[in-house]
Amino acid sequence: AGMASVLRGALLTGLYFAGAVVAVLYLRTPADVTLFWPAAGIGYAVVLRYGLKFAPTIALAQLLLHLLLVPVPTTFLLFSVASNSVATMLACAYVQHRRARLQFRIDDGLLLLRGGLLLSAISAAIGTAGMLEAGMAPATDLPRVALQWFLGDLLGITAVTPSLLFLSNLGHRADVQAMPPEGGRRERVVWALLMLLAMTGAFFIGRQGSLYPLAMASLPLALLLWSAARYPPIFTACATMAVTVCLALMLGLGTGGFERPETLLDTSLMMGALVVHSVVPMLLVASYQERFNAMTALHLRATRGTLTGLLNRDAFEEQARALIAGSKDTLSLLYADLDHFKLVNDSASHVAGDEMIRSVAGLVRSEFGENALVARTGGDEFAVLAAIDERTASIRARFLLGAIERLRVA
Repeated sequence: AGMASVLRGALLTGLYFAGAVVAVLYLRTPADVTLFWPAAGIGYAVVLRYGLKFAPTIALAQLLLHLLLVPVPTTFLLFSVASNSVATMLACAYVQHRRARLQFRIDDGLLLLRGGLLLSAISAAIGTAGMLEAGMAPATDLPRVALQWFLGDLLGITAVTPSLLFLSNLGHRADVQAMPPEGGRRERVVWALLMLLAMTGAFFIGRQGSLYPLAMASLPLALLLWSAARYPPIFTACATMAVTVCLALMLGLGTGGFERPETLLDTSLMMGALVVHSVVPMLLVASYQERFNAMTALHLRATRGTLTGLLNRDAFEEQARALIAGSKDTLSLLYADLDHFKLVNDSASHVAGDEMIRSVAGLVRSEFGENALVARTGGDEFAVLAAIDERTASIRARFLLGAIERLRVA
């Protein structure tokens, strides 16, 4: 376990370092404040997913960045390291204090966004103070430096954090049933081709001297909204990250006909648009997931008993008719009735009766498995429709009766 923790820390340090290198090498502004800091989103996701004990990986990665690639004055070094690590720790502590376990819903998404705003504000305040202390920026330029720092961190969080949280939770059982995808593989291939065409078109149309290349840049947002309505959340999250990174590169480098922002107003407008571009698809897919969860809960309440979780009578009869009509296998119907069950309710209370019903329901379910239709058709009545012959059904029924005879409810 200790070695696994060390290896995970090394991997996360490398991941944060890679995100910082991308921003430093390709999105440098004249004031040496990057317009896009994906490392902020990486660190935020890492600490949220694995705990505050991995926050030092941020400081280590930031220190390696300055020692190996981006030398800075010694006075600024401490501020730079603290701006990322301290801000991430405080933001994650705030989120974890408000919600012990995050789920994929709008309320938790907005909580993550509030934590991201807090992280960006703290990081910008510490970093701007460090640049002023080290003489890297004049006092008159501090508003622009602080705003660019804030928006760069915020864009990195909104673009990167959701996809990393989804990817890091693969293989872990979700608390809610995943929303089934609507679009098949062919539709996703078409979607990917259209996205590639839209991004390429925006690049080349801008290079032809068009004054309105952003008209083409709005098409990726429309495709992301399509993805939110049709595909699994993890697909939309990863697609949003990829598209936002590409657009940030094009806008930040001034390629494809886009002019690199130099003024405070232009920077604010561009970065704000990209933040909205990365947030809206995820809020939409979260709303679809919440609607699906509500519909699933209503369906369960209408078809299954709250006491046992078994099918109710109406749902059993409906599914039994469909199974009988469409199956070519031999089917057996079993019916069980608990004799003198009323005595339990009268002598030991309905609470004891409910506990006995739950116990018997568990025995019926365990004997016939998930492949059979198992229902509680009345107060003390159970029914099973299974794809087995009469002899097998009789044997398993005797096993079930024996288990019920041996059942003792405290």
